[in-house]
Amino acid sequence: MIARLNRGSKDGSTSTQAQQYFVIPVGVAKTLPRTEGWGKVSFSKFPELQTYLARWDLIRDTLGM
Repeated sequence: MIARLNRGSKDGSTSTQAQQYFVIPVGVAKTLPRTEGWGKVSFSKFPELQTYLARWDLIRDTLGM
């Protein structure tokens, strides 16, 4: 799961937005593009990210609920 806390921005803005939670299956997460060195996932290069917003059903399905 990815949590965007939305507590401000890189440009120094202190305005906040509601938090966002993305539930991404492990198989999908492993295929995401990563930066050199640290291996950080670049979510701006993952156009399908919004399809995983608040997808709690994926967790329920995995747990068999």
